[in-house]
Amino acid sequence: MSSDEKKYLIAFGKSLKKLRLEHTEKSMRLLAYEAGVPPSTLCRLENGQRMATIISLKRLAWSFGWSL
Repeated sequence: MSSDEKKYLIAFGKSLKKLRLEHTEKSMRLLAYEAGVPPSTLCRLENGQRMATIISLKRLAWSFGWSL
């Protein structure tokens, strides 16, 4: 993974966590449950340790009340 890709993942994770906390005020576990993704996946996404799949993005968007 290039340094640019790593920076992108970290920035995405920070944005995702900010959305979760400010938009929904839900815990990581609750949002993961509602989105249908494992809590460990959401944790890794928020920490910039995992690249999101389109399925995960679609499920997370749905849990925020958005569509992709």
